Amino acid sequence: AQCMFVLYGSGPGADGTVFETDGRSCPTCDGHSDGVLFQESVAALTQLTQGWTTAQRTHAIQESLPLGHLEIGATPSAFARILAHLQSLD
Repeated sequence: AQCMFVLYGSGPGADGTVFETDGRSCPTCDGHSDGVLFQESVAALTQLTQGWTTAQRTHAIQESLPLGHLEIGATPSAFARILAHLQSLD
């Protein structure tokens, strides 16, 4: 069975690493994103599963961790979450 696991950062990242301010009501407000993938405005899961059946979409998951864009790709907790998801598929 095919599956999709989208993991994105819900944190703004370290000071000075903000990439975007889309979705914020002020420059320092919560952007609901990691600066690249936005919680709802991008709707990555919806876009990436276009053409999937309803049954196939039950195997598609989108989650966030409280990390910024740069941290999500280099933090052990993100790797651990991906590994845990992959192991749950067995």
